[in-house]
Amino acid sequence: MIVKRILGLALVGTLLLGACAGGPDKNDKTDGNVMIAYDNLKNASVTSKGALTIVDYKLKYQDFATDTTVYLCNKEGCIHNDRECDADVFDIQGQTAFFYDDQVYVIGLPNLEGFQLWKMNNDGTSRRKLIEKADGHRLVDMVVADNKVYYSATELYLEERNKDLTADESFGIVGMIDLDKNKAYTLWDGREDRYEIEKMIVRGEGLYFLAKHRSDDYKKVTDEVWSDPSLSEEEKILKLIEVQSECELTEKVYYIDGASQKVEEKYSYSSTVGESVSLCGVTSKGILMRGKNVYFYTDNPEDAVYSGLTNIIATEKYVFVCDPASSEISVYDCKTESLISNAKIEPPEDYFDVEETTETEGEYDDEIPDYSPREEAEREWFLRWPFYSDDENLFFDFKDNLNVNVWILKVSELIEGKCIWHRGV
Repeated sequence: MIVKRILGLALVGTLLLGACAGGPDKNDKTDGNVMIAYDNLKNASVTSKGALTIVDYKLKYQDFATDTTVYLCNKEGCIHNDRECDADVFDIQGQTAFFYDDQVYVIGLPNLEGFQLWKMNNDGTSRRKLIEKADGHRLVDMVVADNKVYYSATELYLEERNKDLTADESFGIVGMIDLDKNKAYTLWDGREDRYEIEKMIVRGEGLYFLAKHRSDDYKKVTDEVWSDPSLSEEEKILKLIEVQSECELTEKVYYIDGASQKVEEKYSYSSTVGESVSLCGVTSKGILMRGKNVYFYTDNPEDAVYSGLTNIIATEKYVFVCDPASSEISVYDCKTESLISNAKIEPPEDYFDVEETTETEGEYDDEIPDYSPREEAEREWFLRWPFYSDDENLFFDFKDNLNVNVWILKVSELIEGKCIWHRGV
């Protein structure tokens, strides 16, 4: 199954390459050996060959092999700096895009109450609106798997549509768009118990997702704190963290079969908001969850397999433990849980070779430390950890001086303890 996740990744800067270009050839776009994932619906999708991005509402294609970026526009004489450019998707409020069957698909968010799916040629022409969900859907996340687009959204109850959204007036849904039939279906909704969706993972022919339900006292204590006139806004925020963390929480992992669309509950967990869990991955051994600095499999939640302030990304074969304190990535075998290797992670060679810029004085200059571009890059480096992995590659989205923010570490080289950066596969 070809899987790719709509991700929160944007190319930095603008790279004009002379004449307009209509994007990569068909083989580039339809190659599905590597698809990458992230947790936000925004800006881009990526294959092993390159990234399709939206920058300033312009569709752009970044080719990894040549380190070049082109606009998806073939209009003669266009310099891609206005709304008349064929690559411009401002009119449909395009937020992210992906390739399927030699066509470009764009997700448009014209308002907070719905979304649209548009289809167009590779040069931005012949636009057709295929799907429109305008009945209170607030889109959260999407993942593309072959000819299916799974999405999660928050939907308001009909009687609450004209009110401010709160945790007690909405519920999560999981839907699917069939790209061959141009139809959308709701596969699951948390209407009855007001569940909301936090995470989706495609494995094999199906979809796993984590649903959460806060108890009734969550809304009650929230309303009480916000309506307390004796507290400042800062005090209210601190108080909310304290009282909400003690509220009861029910969390469930579900699986939807891709063929039959049957929904099966895989795991249920009751705790408090402060002790909530998150879905980290689905491996050959089972469903990997994260608790409070503890990682465990759902078939044995009492047995912690990893612990500490680390970031974990799991595939079917491997678990990658990323430790920001030591700047190391440890590779574990999923089945045996044995350590395969440790690799010290250093930035790419030219990562800190950034250009100096002249900053203008601002309103808060006395309060914010004055960092040089190099210092900013050094500070940001420690926040950059892989946002997705398959069994062959780890993907990073940090910014560098070449305006290329998709970098890859190969698993085969990590297993040998090597840190070698690649811009493509």
